[in-house]
Amino acid sequence: MNQNNELPNFGKLIEKIKQAFAGTPFPGNENIIGNPDHVAICEECKDWEDDLANKKWEGFAENEYEFSVGGAMCFLSDVAWHYFLPAYLIESIQAGHFDHFHLRKESDPELIGYQQNRHNKLSIKQCQIAREYLQVGLERHGSADYFADEYRDAIEYWEERIQAQKVKESR
Repeated sequence: MNQNNELPNFGKLIEKIKQAFAGTPFPGNENIIGNPDHVAICEECKDWEDDLANKKWEGFAENEYEFSVGGAMCFLSDVAWHYFLPAYLIESIQAGHFDHFHLRKESDPELIGYQQNRHNKLSIKQCQIAREYLQVGLERHGSADYFADEYRDAIEYWEERIQAQKVKESR
């Protein structure tokens, strides 16, 4: 925050996010929740599926809906996670609360594949946005913050992903 307790203008970052994810296709109402069978027995997942049906990520970015997509991110299918990620990033920027959780390098062996499936959906441009978002988050939190090392690790992780994708595409 600046000396007037106002949030800095992150308009350029928000515009970059919008541009990078502009062509991301809606996953379809049947592909919103990661485990469709679970929806039948879990009221929370059913509620998220109903709430996100036919919703455009841009609507969250423009505050058109009366709820946030952030609470649903862990429950989403890989394609829905990819689709709603820009809304999550923009909502967190607008709230002044940068979060590395969904962009960090997973260390739990049981969750690595789950996370990789999600992160593999991102294009190089989208990976660059993830890295930039994390860099701004680190700057906002400061290098002495409790999560600073996790931000640095996540930034390094995304830089490695970007470089690997560049090598792969150059072949």
